Amino acid sequence: MALYRATVQPLGPLASSLQSDTLFGAFCWSWLRLHGAEDLKEEIIDFSLIGEPPIVFSNGFPHDALPLPFGCYDKAAGFQRSTEKGERLRAYQQNKKLKGARYVSRQAFLRIKAGKWEGFTDELAAEAGSEETTIHNMVSRESGTVENIDGAGNLFGSDRRFFSHEQKFDIYILSELPFEQMRDALELMLDLGIGADKSCGCGSFRLLTLEEEEELQKIPAGANGFVALSNFLPAAGDPTEGWYRTLAKYPRLDREMASGDAPFKRPMLMLKVGSMFLTEKPQLRYGRCVTGIAAVPEPVTANGCTIAVPVTVPKEALAEGTP
Repeated sequence: MALYRATVQPLGPLASSLQSDTLFGAFCWSWLRLHGAEDLKEEIIDFSLIGEPPIVFSNGFPHDALPLPFGCYDKAAGFQRSTEKGERLRAYQQNKKLKGARYVSRQAFLRIKAGKWEGFTDELAAEAGSEETTIHNMVSRESGTVENIDGAGNLFGSDRRFFSHEQKFDIYILSELPFEQMRDALELMLDLGIGADKSCGCGSFRLLTLEEEEELQKIPAGANGFVALSNFLPAAGDPTEGWYRTLAKYPRLDREMASGDAPFKRPMLMLKVGSMFLTEKPQLRYGRCVTGIAAVPEPVTANGCTIAVPVTVPKEALAEGTP
């Protein structure tokens, strides 16, 4: 399988974040439009159900940024009893930056990948864009008009993230599909829109570049773990010792499948992007796919696999133990 890096530019706001399973679902819809249902089943779905999906997406990251691995700390910003007051204040300020940080620059991530856990605190990357709340009326699925319960309009808010004209995102793709077919489906996916409120102009992108990614695939000296670039569902036999956080997802069906009486999928508990696990022989893919997650006649499949970047965890971090 080859690893690619797609750089995309938003053409409007986002009503939902760029998560790996959402991208896979949107890609399948585009493949369906281009090649038909039978080809989608034979080329993508059937292989996914036996644990060998021919395509796996990362989450979307701000351009030239990657997730800050859970459990990673800056050794250059540590506290020591012998340090002076000024040095302790600086160390406190540096450590405070890490609280809640989600992304780090690509160059800093590559150093972390090689086991150099120091000096990256000043290279943290901010969340892209700014968020605003839009107020809506609740519409009845039966009548198609505004709900009016006890004279109330049932207002609710939805968050949308807006971006500057210069904003770009990186999406990593692990694929064994023919390159030309993958690129065509990817371009259609970005044009049709990703996530919620596509019909309102949200989630549409332009593909700027699609190039093979080499640096993230390289196995560093002393590699003893991996970092997940996607939210994922661990499979039996996947590594269990590491640093991670969980994400409860309540996904919805998409496009014409969402127009029925049961537009919701079953909840899923996933491990968040940036989770880091220990293993002596890191692979490029972990996780599993699941099916039958919606109350509709057609089997619905979710891709819970992750692109895994091999990393070297320093001996000091191993000595301190994992949660």
